[in-house]
Amino acid sequence: MALAVFLSACQTGDGANFLVQDFTGYGKNYKKVDVFRLTPGETMAQVKEKIDAKYEVVRKTEVNGYQLETWMYEKWDAQVGPDTFKGKYFVFFVDGKFLDWNSNGDVSYIYSSLERSEPGGRKVAKKKSGTGTGFAISRNGHILTNEHVAGDCKSVNIVRDGVRYAATVVGVDRANDLALLRADFRVSNPMPLSSQALPVLGSAVTVIGFPLNGLVSESMTVTTGVVSAQSGLDNDVSQFQLSAPVNPGNSGGPVINGKGEVIGIVVSKLNSLYAAAATGDFAQNVNFGIKSSIAEIFVASLGAPLHRPATDERPALGTEQLVARYRKSVFLIQCQN
Repeated sequence: MALAVFLSACQTGDGANFLVQDFTGYGKNYKKVDVFRLTPGETMAQVKEKIDAKYEVVRKTEVNGYQLETWMYEKWDAQVGPDTFKGKYFVFFVDGKFLDWNSNGDVSYIYSSLERSEPGGRKVAKKKSGTGTGFAISRNGHILTNEHVAGDCKSVNIVRDGVRYAATVVGVDRANDLALLRADFRVSNPMPLSSQALPVLGSAVTVIGFPLNGLVSESMTVTTGVVSAQSGLDNDVSQFQLSAPVNPGNSGGPVINGKGEVIGIVVSKLNSLYAAAATGDFAQNVNFGIKSSIAEIFVASLGAPLHRPATDERPALGTEQLVARYRKSVFLIQCQN
């Protein structure tokens, strides 16, 4: 819940002025001492002393080079226009600047936003080598994956039938976390992107990929589930939610419907630790995919060919049939740094 009103002379339980700032939008960059100013004329040290006495820092973490802090206030008694806010509230800072506040401590939407932002901080850790998944969208070696899988790598390899092929990065879309690669091989059965604007809620999906490569297994894995929501985290309309289990390494892999069409690209999963901190329970199978319509626009902008889905009505395929059809079209992606 973001404040969209002017906060004026809100009162704490002991009657001290609290949060006398205009929080009409995001990105105001208020410093902590501005947000928590209690009375006029106090020194920074006095303000900090009161902050430390009244607030508890419940979480500090680094996200994509940014320092994210969650401050908790146990007894907030605030009057904002006609509304009264009482009880426990959380205030969030990024690099010491105010960002937002809410009553449940949920930071998942902030975490997601920072992850998708340009890296912050003066010292950003160099991207480590890693692996992900990609899939062929044309017969002549165009492979679609995530930008966070194949972007900012010294070299990218595509593993096909145990053989490594050097890949060229054709283009990336950082905002939507997409990357298009090109490798010097032919693919007999590329995967078509669905032309549906919205995935069908409740429809069955199959995910193929290479999660936890080298830790659990180096072979391809298959999971199944349903489309559980038509938008992503924080109502992101470029994504959708799926229940098929995914793990690190599934990123960039295809989400396939019963027709054998790719309706999305696996991009992330809800961080269970943050969800537990906010709700008191561990979220299960809350995963997200980028809609195929977004990917199609990205590929078209690069002038790359696309394998089109069949226009005739065909019976739905079972999981075994889908895997048999496309197991040679999904690849392990290796980022070397």
